[in-house]
Amino acid sequence: LEAFDNPAVRTVFYHRLSHGTPWEQVAGRILMRVKPGIRDYKIVCADIGPGFVVAHGVGIAVGAERIGRDCTIFPSVTSARQLGDNDVTGRFATFGDRVTLLAGSSVFGDVHLGDDCVVAGGAVVTKDVAPGDEVVGIPARSMRRAPAD
Repeated sequence: LEAFDNPAVRTVFYHRLSHGTPWEQVAGRILMRVKPGIRDYKIVCADIGPGFVVAHGVGIAVGAERIGRDCTIFPSVTSARQLGDNDVTGRFATFGDRVTLLAGSSVFGDVHLGDDCVVAGGAVVTKDVAPGDEVVGIPARSMRRAPAD
């Protein structure tokens, strides 16, 4: 239970609990109301792959269609829909496998983050990121490309 004192562990645990069976969902909602200090994050995603890691569970607001296997999210990451003037149905981003989002990075709109890509701290992603790319800046641009197989 010592690991449960870690906000990152709680982040993933409560998310998985709140998307489980109906009984697990009720238990998750009760725990979220009575246990202090667990509202430092928000993850909206029905499909999170195994090996998902939140390096620190504070200041995270992530909405995604899918988060792949072995993804890592650092503090103050935001992923949200990009809405137009009258658009309330925007889609969230899709994260491939082994994606890393470093501190302060943001992902907006219906974009795809390819497998093994890295989004640098403070980068703002508004377009698809190719597999193996590392993106930096505002707006995010590629810094390196993984060699083709």
